Amino acid sequence: MARISILDIVEDTTVDGPGFRTTIYCAGCPNHCPGCHNPQSWDIDNGHDVEIEEILEVILADPFADVTFSGGECMLQINFLVEILKRCHENGISTAVDTAGHVPYSYFERILPFSALRQLPEQT
Repeated sequence: MARISILDIVEDTTVDGPGFRTTIYCAGCPNHCPGCHNPQSWDIDNGHDVEIEEILEVILADPFADVTFSGGECMLQINFLVEILKRCHENGISTAVDTAGHVPYSYFERILPFSALRQLPEQT
């Protein structure tokens, strides 16, 4: 069973994409970006392992919310991310991936077919 290290799941948020969303905050990020809004997410050991089915249960419990995967850097756990994005897509749930983009290009090729919001990070 696929597992991911997460910090938290926040339901009914309106700050992580359009409309009401369930946001999955993934643990782990090596970037340490200045001004990061979630520096406690940098250490993957701050998270706890959760199975994909547990997260899907939370997501599917709210028929009105779409989903954002944030972090930390959720793309570092790419195998999980691809799997859960596929499952959300199969269930008609719109998804967004909040990423700094410091991952191999092939990761984007793997997730884009399943992510409704496709905006690259701004250049600074």
